Amino acid sequence: MELTVDQQIDLEVAVTTFAESVPRLFGAQPEIVAGGGGEGGHYNITSLDEFESLIRRWQDIQDKIEDSGKKLKVAAQTVAPPAEDQPSRDQAQATVDSLEKAVDHNAAMVIYAQGYIDKLISARDAYAATEDGNAAALRPGDGG
Repeated sequence: MELTVDQQIDLEVAVTTFAESVPRLFGAQPEIVAGGGGEGGHYNITSLDEFESLIRRWQDIQDKIEDSGKKLKVAAQTVAPPAEDQPSRDQAQATVDSLEKAVDHNAAMVIYAQGYIDKLISARDAYAATEDGNAAALRPGDGG
């Protein structure tokens, strides 16, 4: 079964999010690498419009990730212990620490998304140059 580009993106985001979460459970920082999200690491894109749509989709994903990061930061800043005893303060601090880890993970996801967007833009530009060259070769008087 061949996945649509949207399904490929959804799968890539889900797998990457999971893969980045596991090392963080053990205090490690995962390596952030943007790769091909389709089957075998490649999308099947056949037009500049598809590239533009895919780029916009990843930009939308990145915007949502950034919005989530802002909410996480606000949440971390608003945590307060329910009482002034030590267990309450400890629990509030543990909550802040957890939210700060989520902020760090969110920042890594923004970087990942930007890397993916950059690769898509580069691929789109190469595709456009190839299409322009092919069209020029087919025009009368241009060697076609």
